[in-house]
Amino acid sequence: MPVSGKPILVGTVHLDRDAMQGPLRRLLEEASPGVIAVEISPFSVSYRNKMQARWRLALSKNSALLSEKERAHPGLRLLELQIGIPFEWGVSVRYGGERGVRVLAIDSGRLSREEIPFWEERLLCLENLDRIVKLGRFDIEDHFERHHKIAREVIAAPGRFSQAVHPLRWLEGNYWDKREEMLAVRLRRILKICRRTVYVGGWMHIVKGSPYKTLADRLSDFEPVTIFLDRDRPALTRGYIGVLEYEKDMKQ
Repeated sequence: MPVSGKPILVGTVHLDRDAMQGPLRRLLEEASPGVIAVEISPFSVSYRNKMQARWRLALSKNSALLSEKERAHPGLRLLELQIGIPFEWGVSVRYGGERGVRVLAIDSGRLSREEIPFWEERLLCLENLDRIVKLGRFDIEDHFERHHKIAREVIAAPGRFSQAVHPLRWLEGNYWDKREEMLAVRLRRILKICRRTVYVGGWMHIVKGSPYKTLADRLSDFEPVTIFLDRDRPALTRGYIGVLEYEKDMKQ
């Protein structure tokens, strides 16, 4: 049962599709939102859908020119995930389609328009694949576990990091600060119509009380419930009392 009158901000580790799409679906089923807002732009959704087959063909064609060992490089798996439909959008749209819930892409398309149209020639070309496979190998599960660990630490104690190395330091940039405010303005408009809204986006947007104003900070008057979609706590969605206690535990 949802927390009465409070919006829910869900933070994810981007690209961790295989581990997190199931927990996200279960969270949406329990929250039963009236609206789902996702950190993706309408342009990105449209362009990605249009280019999926072409991108995958380019990646497959150029990967075939690499050795078998090179094709197994985890960096290529991350690239494959990057060009796919973000799981946050895919899971939300499937849920919304089945339940008759409106799903909104609320991000700005500026960055997408500047970067995504060039992915085929810049990211999927043989030259870039060759650069990727020459990088040090790593375990992809360890990669995502490390990002989840960083997220847990920042959410629990955002003030413990010096500004020089703070994971949210990117919000100092004028573009990123304006983008965060734009997300807040768009979500605020939705919340004035439907408080029973779930926002799904990167975990950095749900951090509260850091030196930088995040989406969660900018919407503090709505008293949003923030939930980190955590590999270590995949069952946290079993009741919102548990969620609120989890938030409390993380801050102790």
